Amino acid sequence: MLSAVSREEGHRVVVADIGGTNARVQYWEVGDTDELLHTHTFATKDFPSLESCLGVFLKDPMGGKRPDAACFAVAGPVEDGVCMMTNAGWKVDERAIAAGLDIPLVGVLNDFEAVGYGVQGLTEDSLVALNKVQKVPKAPCVCLGPGTGLGEALMFWEESAQSYKVHPTEGGHVGFAPRGWKQRALQASVENQHGFCEMEHILSGSGLKRIYDFLRTDPETHRQGIETPDLEPAQISEAGLNDTNQLCRESVDLFLSILGAEAGNMGLKVLARGGVYIAGGVTPKLMPRMKMGAVLEEFLNYPNKKFHPLLKKIPLYAVIDEGVGLLGTKVYAKRFLLGIRQ
Repeated sequence: MLSAVSREEGHRVVVADIGGTNARVQYWEVGDTDELLHTHTFATKDFPSLESCLGVFLKDPMGGKRPDAACFAVAGPVEDGVCMMTNAGWKVDERAIAAGLDIPLVGVLNDFEAVGYGVQGLTEDSLVALNKVQKVPKAPCVCLGPGTGLGEALMFWEESAQSYKVHPTEGGHVGFAPRGWKQRALQASVENQHGFCEMEHILSGSGLKRIYDFLRTDPETHRQGIETPDLEPAQISEAGLNDTNQLCRESVDLFLSILGAEAGNMGLKVLARGGVYIAGGVTPKLMPRMKMGAVLEEFLNYPNKKFHPLLKKIPLYAVIDEGVGLLGTKVYAKRFLLGIRQ
């Protein structure tokens, strides 16, 4: 087994943030200070497995030198060091990777577990305060974020480690709780297509298109005389932000309203006075519209009015650093080397 990282000696680690679309891989030398040695982003569809992807990454830039440890954040539930990735179709097995690539220490964690570790190390310029109120030290925190799917995680303070421990969840797959007639009609539309409607059906890149397609085809919401071409998520968000298509703007605003409501629900569940952090690949792209208040309005607009004073005391942040997952994976790798893997 590897000894703990000393103050004089560094170790080399490979970390990766692996989503349904891309695998972002980095090679670091870590110690008192950290130095990034190499980085590359791969399309997951181009490789049958993580091992084959890592084989390409490690082969040339580092001259075949193997790292001391590796940690991988993956989009899916992790059990006993194994994840069958929800959207990429990869099986990520820490024991198989350790044996196949000759890496002494290998760890696998949920991608939003990594985000939870990452947000703790972000600077103010990587955050946008949507509900700017004072955080309560050591109070629970939560993070969520739409991307290829919807990730959610909880963070609770541990006195023994003097830091937050992150608890991954599969909260993106719970049932969608609509507010108002339009959201109930959206839920019914998704249920007609899939047999059920979960949060990830709505709060994801594909969910934005699902909202747009619903608005342009549902008899109760269809607008006469408005152009409603078939669009992809990136086109919908661009037209919505540029205000060049009314239906796209409405789709983006409905998406953000539902995101704000889910953020508020998560905040109430754990009394997240330490902060609610909205991350994910979609968040930075919609930031101009988020700043206009749609997220905060629904975050505070809990149907039971007696909870408004409590929600007003919960800090709400948008994470604009898309590297937060990689940052958290590196934090986890260093803890791993120090023998405080959680």
